[in-house]
Amino acid sequence: MYTSPTRYVLSHTVLDAEAARVDLLEMEHIGERHTLTLMVDGWEDAARRSIYGTVLSEVKKYPVVLGLSDLTGKRASSDTVVDVCNENLRKMDVKPEQLGALATDDPSVMKAVRRKWEALYSWVITYACFLHLLNTLIGKITAYPVMKETARKNTRIVSFFNSSHYWGGQLLEIAKENGIHRGLAINTESRWYALILMFLSVQTFQKSLRTLCERPDAQKSKDGLSALPSDIIQLVTRDLRHWDLTDQLLRFCKPLVDAIGNLESRDATLADCMLELLRCAQHMIRVETHVNDDADFMYHAKRTFNREFHAMNTDLHWFTLFLHPLCRKLAVSQAAKSRTFDNAEDIALVFAKKWGWSESVVIKLLCDLRAYSFGEKPFSGGSGNARDWWEKLPVRSQECPLKSMAVILFGFVPHTAEVERLFSSLGGIQGKRRSRLDIKTFEKLGKLRCHYNSLLHEQAIEQGRKTRRTTAHMHTRPDISIDENLVAELDEGFTIRPVLTTYSAGDNLEISGPEDVTMEGLDAAFKDVESTSNELRVGNDLTTGLPISGTEFDVNEVNAGEIFDLVELDKVLKGDAPVFEAENHQIHHQMGCNGAIWDKSVLKAKANLT
Repeated sequence: MYTSPTRYVLSHTVLDAEAARVDLLEMEHIGERHTLTLMVDGWEDAARRSIYGTVLSEVKKYPVVLGLSDLTGKRASSDTVVDVCNENLRKMDVKPEQLGALATDDPSVMKAVRRKWEALYSWVITYACFLHLLNTLIGKITAYPVMKETARKNTRIVSFFNSSHYWGGQLLEIAKENGIHRGLAINTESRWYALILMFLSVQTFQKSLRTLCERPDAQKSKDGLSALPSDIIQLVTRDLRHWDLTDQLLRFCKPLVDAIGNLESRDATLADCMLELLRCAQHMIRVETHVNDDADFMYHAKRTFNREFHAMNTDLHWFTLFLHPLCRKLAVSQAAKSRTFDNAEDIALVFAKKWGWSESVVIKLLCDLRAYSFGEKPFSGGSGNARDWWEKLPVRSQECPLKSMAVILFGFVPHTAEVERLFSSLGGIQGKRRSRLDIKTFEKLGKLRCHYNSLLHEQAIEQGRKTRRTTAHMHTRPDISIDENLVAELDEGFTIRPVLTTYSAGDNLEISGPEDVTMEGLDAAFKDVESTSNELRVGNDLTTGLPISGTEFDVNEVNAGEIFDLVELDKVLKGDAPVFEAENHQIHHQMGCNGAIWDKSVLKAKANLT
């Protein structure tokens, strides 16, 4: 007769042995990779502990969890976070030379972390998580007095019906008759994409809400049964301005939520980020206006987008876009203030210097850049899958340094979604019966879950089964609007599920409910986003250190069309290749230049490019 092991044996002997086995497998797997992206982020668990997680990943590769660190009772300073990263790298026997990039979110502490990391490891390229930047952009657009009030009203509608068993149930019955089979989504503070989902949810329920509010028993108490609150009835049936503002905000912010949905996958690259940003800029320029629109909000939204556009259009993102074979004419175009081919040369030299490439390699790199720009062999043609195109280029990387540089850059993960996925899975582990897990046990469970998911992923690929949700990615989306299917995917499958939403019986009961939605919390979230800088950034680019200029742009209009040829963008989105007349890629080449400072004109003369 089988006797099941005790809880102590399971949580110590069995768990420790399995965690050690998986650690060895992951260490062996990591040891073969040389252009990894390190991600770090913080999280507060259900026990209100301050936990920082570190993850390693590459584009189209399953991530590896390095470890968790408990900073409860400690100052989460930039030095502390850097120490946490180094400690977790050592635990998994990862050498710093295997890293190519560091991605974090963008508060001041994490900006300092990125600066100090580059000072320690000069070859590592650091940047802010693109998804966090898009999320903050939505918050800044929404932080307009009229829209803040509109958000409060929508929060009031959703909070009431999600907390009222009777009236909430009545609304769902009416919605089903109107072909709506989803509940009202509730916003959560600081997750600004969730705010737009809430607006869209309320707009979808508008007809059902009106039908319910016009019922006699909803307007007047009968037989001692409560009616709907008068402010809800007035808001739904008489406040037409509220519905006009809801529609206007959605028209401006829907493409930003679309971009978040497209970029949170493991396939997204730095070039995809720029394409999504340009798609949003194109929408902002072409967005339709209605008679009842708030003109001041329209100007505010465009000014805000324009400021953030220039901050997000970094040298790193632009140069990776330039290296996308379908986008070279988009990146360097005839637009009035477009970056030029000289800019591409300057950025390439910065990266070559960071990576310790020798002068002879850099001369070849400049020749490759010129040939690539003109579409000369072997750089003719193109493909929607940029990294695959570069890897299959019929030339060896030793003979073509640009190929090596492109493959490395297209392997960098542009966001920290993998850390958020880790925290999401750990949140599912915690509950009333698992509220006292120590950090070491928490870490083991997180690593095991991630490893088992990677095995299931590989098994699904071998069996030819679908491995992820079908969301719109580059060249595959039919349009740029948000539809119900996309909203459902974001709401149910995004890396951070909105904390306040409609949950099924199988979900974690520890999640906050509708009673936790407060106007004070919403106001605090708006105050936080308004405290961030709204100035147009000038000085040096954060990813390369090269000079940038922002004073020549009109901040009152979306002027992406002055920098990029948006007509060319339409061709790229259709998958049209521009018309012109697998190896081991390592950041550290065998020939080092030891940080030499090159004169570009001298190098070009040696390459006969003058």
